[in-house]
Amino acid sequence: MPNVYRAYHIDASTSRITRPADILDADSDEEAVAKARLLVNGQDVEVWHGERRIAVLHHHKT
Repeated sequence: MPNVYRAYHIDASTSRITRPADILDADSDEEAVAKARLLVNGQDVEVWHGERRIAVLHHHKT
């Protein structure tokens, strides 16, 4: 059974969440991070499993 992770979109200049979390179903932390990488689009993304932060994925400024 997959675990439920949350991916939060973060405004890097204010460190605030900008919209409701995306829900990710994944069998491992690594799979959740891989899925969250697809969500990085102009904002940083934090991946959480319960109260545990798994990763912070930074967007690249162009």
